[in-house]
Amino acid sequence: MKTHLKSVGPDLYRMPNGIYYGRKWVHGKLVTKSLKTKDSAVAKAKLKKWLNELAEKKITGCTMKKALEDFLQSKSHQKPRTKMTYKWVMNTMEKSFEGYEKELSNVNANDLKFFFSSLSLKPKSHNLFVEVVQQALDGAVEANQLSKNPLEKLKLRLKVVRKPPQIPTVEQVGKILKTISHQVNASLETSKFAEFLFLAGVGEAEARNIKWKDIDWEKERIHLQRIKTSKHFYVPFYIWLKPYMAKLKEKMSEEPEYKVFRTTSAARSMAAACRKLKYHKFGPRNLRQACIVRLLRSGISPKLIAKFQGHSDGGILIMTRLLRSQSHSTHQDQGSGVQTEGR
Repeated sequence: MKTHLKSVGPDLYRMPNGIYYGRKWVHGKLVTKSLKTKDSAVAKAKLKKWLNELAEKKITGCTMKKALEDFLQSKSHQKPRTKMTYKWVMNTMEKSFEGYEKELSNVNANDLKFFFSSLSLKPKSHNLFVEVVQQALDGAVEANQLSKNPLEKLKLRLKVVRKPPQIPTVEQVGKILKTISHQVNASLETSKFAEFLFLAGVGEAEARNIKWKDIDWEKERIHLQRIKTSKHFYVPFYIWLKPYMAKLKEKMSEEPEYKVFRTTSAARSMAAACRKLKYHKFGPRNLRQACIVRLLRSGISPKLIAKFQGHSDGGILIMTRLLRSQSHSTHQDQGSGVQTEGR
């Protein structure tokens, strides 16, 4: 019979005698059902009802334990710290979720909802926990072990109240960089890398991937690619960045494919410097934020700054997170002016 079925639409087929059939992959098996009609409209209505019945059919052959184990195996390439998070989720569910080793056909959405509501976690950790379980069950659906994710209609995420970021002043950044340069275990390269993050206002991930070919000395701009979104953007030579770039040009490699910076992170050196100076624990991201605040106080519009950050929201994030932060009012004017276009 299968060889004579002709596809006439998604999951809908017709025999030479005009009878319509529905076909659907369920748990790795192709299921065929006669819709017992030659009428197209009636067949589509019956097909929809049948597909709904399949979706609501109880899940068999898959447990929460298996879904999480398969998920962890699929993430074997992740960093050890990330895998530790996944194992934490598995261990917590094994200890606290009664249906951990039961078939999910015997666990309803309310059981899962009750479990997540009983977790005594901070909103950020709670949402991470939910995300891991959600992804594990999505993976089971993709592997045809589940007909649908029992969490798909549940709203389990908690609202995360973000505190205004603490951003260092230009004076504080100067002292941090000076302290890093005098650290026994930190190289001059680390100090220069951190200085670039502040002067250019870019993240570590983007900065560490800059190659000499990405610097346009004629138009005075640096071409980057945002790691999270793969979006290409450029940062102009700001007035305070120009002297740094002039010194950097003296060390330019003849190989355009070589990376500009050899160091990978300034986080540890910054943390040590902040401890010594008895500052708040500022990180590389705060250097980027300090540059953005400096641009704002120079009179540059949030929309243009967003462009230089590789954002596509027109400056909304900058307006809501930085422009209104309490730290903004503590910054001193650093002069105005920025070269936004090449010569």
